[in-house]
Amino acid sequence: MTDEQAETIWREIALGYWQVLAAVDAGGTRHVAIVPAASRPVIDWSLLTERERLVLALVARGLSQKIIAPNLGLSRSAISAAFQAAKERLGFRSANALVRACQGDAAVRGMR
Repeated sequence: MTDEQAETIWREIALGYWQVLAAVDAGGTRHVAIVPAASRPVIDWSLLTERERLVLALVARGLSQKIIAPNLGLSRSAISAAFQAAKERLGFRSANALVRACQGDAAVRGMR
């Protein structure tokens, strides 16, 4: 396998296209499999305000709310409120599930 192929695989795992499954059988042998990830829900970005879209995209890129706030000239509580509003508007119960659904989305890559 070339370095380029390995990099592509790791990138796709990080973006959530693949899932790593690991198990240990009764004999103590470890088994690992890489399988296609379950389909992610489609995010309807049009349901969100511009601030909610921007905050969600930045969180999905891995930035913390602490880092996002000064970059946007907003308080941490404003960033948190925008993220929570986006989560509720999109119908997600879990912040982690929302972020995972957004990762790798073209809209996330296209936002500043």
